[in-house]
Amino acid sequence: MTPAGGAFASPPIAAERPSPRRRGERGVALVIVLWTLALLAVLAGAFSTASRTHTKLAFNVIERAKAEALADAAVARAIAGLLTPPEEGGLRVDQTPYAWIFDGGEVVFTIADEGGKIDLNSVGAEELSAILAALGVPARDSARLAGAIVDFRDDDQAVSASGAEAAEYRRAGLPHGPKDAPFERVDELSLVLGMTSEVMALLGPIATVHTATAEPTIALMAPEYRAALQGVIGVSGAGDDAAVEGEPSAQERQGQFEEEPEGRQRSRSAETRMLSSLRPEGLDLRSEANIYTVHAEARSAQGAIFVREAVVAIEPDNVPAFRFLDIRQGSRQFLVDR
Repeated sequence: MTPAGGAFASPPIAAERPSPRRRGERGVALVIVLWTLALLAVLAGAFSTASRTHTKLAFNVIERAKAEALADAAVARAIAGLLTPPEEGGLRVDQTPYAWIFDGGEVVFTIADEGGKIDLNSVGAEELSAILAALGVPARDSARLAGAIVDFRDDDQAVSASGAEAAEYRRAGLPHGPKDAPFERVDELSLVLGMTSEVMALLGPIATVHTATAEPTIALMAPEYRAALQGVIGVSGAGDDAAVEGEPSAQERQGQFEEEPEGRQRSRSAETRMLSSLRPEGLDLRSEANIYTVHAEARSAQGAIFVREAVVAIEPDNVPAFRFLDIRQGSRQFLVDR
């Protein structure tokens, strides 16, 4: 029997079920998609982390460059002060801290007259032994170290009293011997046989390699050194002590710097007043060496810190009127991390 209209009805078609093989292929494809998505998520996270890291590194580099530029500006400021005669308001050279705020950054610098230091290439073993003893080094060790320092710089192989030449360095198991040439940097003292970090900390701040004189101007030394060495060695400037009587100690001078309100903006005229306020009358002494170490520390507005140390010879009759003898990155004395 046919349905109305004479058309034949098609028999119902049963739903085709995927074969087990096809179901397995679909499962594998789903797993691949999920793993691909997971891998893409990991890569996106890694890329985001790397981007943040690179951004932070770039930021740190920029801030360090700003701090370095500020420190170099402080060196230039110090040189300008050195080119100005003391009687006309030139800066002091007894490590008085000078500071100012600039473009959100912070700067502090000191100037040390190399003429107030002991030249390692000129001082004799006997005087050097007396200096070390006055600084607190035991007499036996001071004589030995003084001899080793002299033997380190001289160009012969004759061992001085209590000194050390190549044979002594070999017996001590050191991979090097004496330099047999003048010291070029104060930190070469660390290579001298028997030298310790404690003695370096005592002698380093009052040692130089630039003045070629065994008679430093004692009035230009820090008060604690001047008190210890007065009368110990034949130094020049002994008669200058009357001029520096009542001078603030290094700690007091540092306190004057630290008491300045942080973040206080100073105009150039205010800066000049601050600098001059730290210069008591009668303390504008400079040695004839005309060589100075400028220690400059700078912190950028975002907290990056850079320290510059430069040894500068002032030569007013030349063009330019100054010459760098040494310039390097230094270690902090004033600024601390925020």
